[in-house]
Amino acid sequence: MVRREADGRLVAANTDGPGFVTGLREAGRQLSGRRVLLAGAGGAGRAVAFAVAGAGAASLTVANRTAARADRLARDVAAACPAVAVAVAVAMAGGPPGAVSRTRGCPCWPARWT
Repeated sequence: MVRREADGRLVAANTDGPGFVTGLREAGRQLSGRRVLLAGAGGAGRAVAFAVAGAGAASLTVANRTAARADRLARDVAAACPAVAVAVAVAMAGGPPGAVSRTRGCPCWPARWT
């Protein structure tokens, strides 16, 4: 979302992170003190990572197809939110990170991983 300020400046905001946190809250879920596993460190994943940390998550584990992107996001969140324990999950070749392997019952589980 982009808006023009009275002085002519353009100011932008990303709604992915706040929307994710709001959706959880509306579903009766709170992030405060919780452990969170984030699958994906792209644009939306980055926004969600900072929103989750800002909402009081105790820890955040970032899993991504490319380790370098997961590492970069984890470092950035850890620097901005030192109260959150941040880690990177190691991905298995051809499949999801091991920490996600118990979610096969999830309707969002990719068919190629079954």
